[in-house]
Amino acid sequence: MADVVRPVKWLLNRVGDDGLELTSAGFLKPAIVAETMATLEWRDRWYGKFNRESQTLPVLDLRTQMQDWKLLRKSKGKLVRTPAGRKLHDDDHGLWQHLAANIALADGGAQAATNNVVIAWFVEERMPAREIRGELIAESLMMKGYRMPDHAPIPPETGLDLFREVRQQFDTLGIFERDPRIDGPPRTTPAGLKFLVEIQEQQRGSR
Repeated sequence: MADVVRPVKWLLNRVGDDGLELTSAGFLKPAIVAETMATLEWRDRWYGKFNRESQTLPVLDLRTQMQDWKLLRKSKGKLVRTPAGRKLHDDDHGLWQHLAANIALADGGAQAATNNVVIAWFVEERMPAREIRGELIAESLMMKGYRMPDHAPIPPETGLDLFREVRQQFDTLGIFERDPRIDGPPRTTPAGLKFLVEIQEQQRGSR
C-alpha cells in the first residue's frame, strides 16, 4: 500500500498544515516542482529543467488528480489539504481505500467506462498493441451506447485520447514497474495489481 500511495502521501505531507503558496497563475512554485520530481524519482519520465509546473506534466498531473480526488484544493492563493487530505495524510490504508473508491465510483460517462476497460487490460495482462488501443476503446464505448456530441461514431483518435487520460491518472500512483529497458506498455507491480483489483471489487460492490 505504501508503494502505491507514495506520490500522493508525499505531496499531502509537503503541503502540510500551512499549505503551499502558488504562483500568480495558480501553479506550484518552481522549487516545489523540482523537489517533487527529485524526491519521487520521476526525472526519467520527462524532459526539461523541471522548474515550471505547466511544463512538467508528471507534477501537474499529480496535483490536479489530487484535487479531483478531493485531497487538495486551492484557497486564497495556496494549495491546501481538504478535510479528507488532513485526515488521511499519514494513513497508507486509508489513502489506498480513498483512491480506489474515487476511481471506482467516478462519475459515469465515457471516461469512467474507459477506466474499466483499461483496468481490465492490466489486470488480465492482455494490453493490446498501441496501434489498436484507440479503436478497441471506441468500439467498447459504442457498444455501451456512447457517441460523439453530433451522434457520429467515436473515432479511434478519441478512444486513444481517453486511454491516455486513464494512463496519466495511474501514472500519478506507484503501480507500474519503472525500468527503461522494458519496451511496450508498463507492467504492474504486485502491489499495483492488487490496487487495480481493489478498484474492480469496489465497482462490483457499488452495483
